[in-house]
Amino acid sequence: MVPVILAATPLVRPAGAASLLSVQRTSSGLVTSDPLTTGDTSLWTFGGVAVDTGAPHQSSEDSSGLHLGVQALIGGQYYGYFAARGENAQLFHARLSLPSATIPAAQNFNTGLYVQTGGSNVDYVTCAGGVNNQGYFWAVVQTIGNPNQATQFNTLWFQWMNNQPLTRDCTIITNGSNFLQVYLDGSLVYSSSSLNLGYQYPLTTFLEVESTDNTSMHFSTYTNYYATSSNLVTVTGALSGSTAELVDASGRVLASGQVDGSGTAHLDVGMYPMPINAKVEVFLLGLMVASTPSTVQVYGGDVYSVTTELGTTGNAPAGPYTSNPSLNGLINSNVGQGISVNLGPGGGSSPPLCVLGICP
Repeated sequence: MVPVILAATPLVRPAGAASLLSVQRTSSGLVTSDPLTTGDTSLWTFGGVAVDTGAPHQSSEDSSGLHLGVQALIGGQYYGYFAARGENAQLFHARLSLPSATIPAAQNFNTGLYVQTGGSNVDYVTCAGGVNNQGYFWAVVQTIGNPNQATQFNTLWFQWMNNQPLTRDCTIITNGSNFLQVYLDGSLVYSSSSLNLGYQYPLTTFLEVESTDNTSMHFSTYTNYYATSSNLVTVTGALSGSTAELVDASGRVLASGQVDGSGTAHLDVGMYPMPINAKVEVFLLGLMVASTPSTVQVYGGDVYSVTTELGTTGNAPAGPYTSNPSLNGLINSNVGQGISVNLGPGGGSSPPLCVLGICP
């Protein structure tokens, strides 16, 4: 990854300062964006084991989000229902919710954002939450598998209850090769640049619910899905030694990067929900020398250039949008199936909690 300089403490820039040069967006990093609140689900393919087996399942979308529900046919066995799509991207985000802090039955329900290889195997990373009659958790899990199921599982991060919210922003950043970062509500919970993922592009993303409960249908709600080409915003054409910054309307510096000898700076924005409403500004010796004409909507992967020309950079699409509408990838309905990581909420003597899969 390109070295990034982030502000150690929040900096505040004065509002209304004038600049000599303009900063214009020359390339958008947005690949797909769907608020999941318009009622238009045309970007998604729906399926899963629940569909294949005839288990009860439901989907709907309204102003509060995309609602996916599932009920097991046989208690104790997992049934999944998903919305999926192929993406040529490296950053994936969705806001997802658990239905409650417990469910009545001694069964399991989970919801997750999955990023899976575009190949035939069930290899994926998921940011997920789960709930049973004892409580709930949030976790990051990475799997390796064959075309039918996951056979090797790594729990990268896990937290049982601890006053965590039931609705969370999940962001997964990966190049499909060696790099993986996962944020929950803007906090980094996992990071590695030494993995051996071996994912094939286009990747496939899933919004999926799974349940072993045959007594009731449980739902998860999803909003603000987007995929971008990177977690980095790039600024080009700036003076070497200057600093590029992303500054919000209150003057707070969200991210900054030193401009290198080629006139380029990289700003890491992966932790922020997007679009980010901010200005892109360039400073030299503490003085602003270049800026976007106004606050703009910023996505990871955007490229901005310093120029003498004036203009506007435009806003992101308001409704469902994708730059690759025909890119479906390989959708394997076995996603999420077969993980058997036993985690006790209170230690070794507690009943095991099955994370995202079937307990032995």
